[in-house]
Amino acid sequence: MEAVFAKIAEETSKFELGDEEKWRKLYEPFYPKPPSNVTVIRDQRYGPFERNMLDVFVPNGDDLAKPVVMYVHGGGFFSGDKMWTEKVYSNIGWFFAQHGIITVVVNHRLVPHVQYPGGADDMQLAREWIYNHISSAIYGHGSVDKVVLFGHSSGGAHIAMNLYSASKKYSQCLEPTQGFVSM
Repeated sequence: MEAVFAKIAEETSKFELGDEEKWRKLYEPFYPKPPSNVTVIRDQRYGPFERNMLDVFVPNGDDLAKPVVMYVHGGGFFSGDKMWTEKVYSNIGWFFAQHGIITVVVNHRLVPHVQYPGGADDMQLAREWIYNHISSAIYGHGSVDKVVLFGHSSGGAHIAMNLYSASKKYSQCLEPTQGFVSM
């Protein structure tokens, strides 16, 4: 960790596009190795765009109606990837799957190739993919009634924008007592 602390002390006042690669490599040795009790299904297409891909981390076991986490990476809207390395962001899938939670790690379109509400639209497509596929045996029998949306930085912003726009889009179709549409 001393190398990490030294780098932080040296570079705390600036951050340029591309610096994320330097920081990722610095932290790489601290991530755990892939566990043997999790199956990973990579690069499942959830939408029409090149980056509309997701990975599913499936815990061992035949339990039905497992809970699901959908994780969306950050990157300031212009960088990031669901699998920057074999470990970065896969570590989130492995962690939750080792605790019996199916984890879906999602890519999304990046600026300048997308503008609002494209990120929110990507989240809607990913949520619909989960709703339509996660209960199947190959993806671990996940429950569409037990899905948590989890995003880091711009990934969280995309989720929030999706929930906001979805509530506006569908709220006129609901009775006032029904609340928001959930998937």
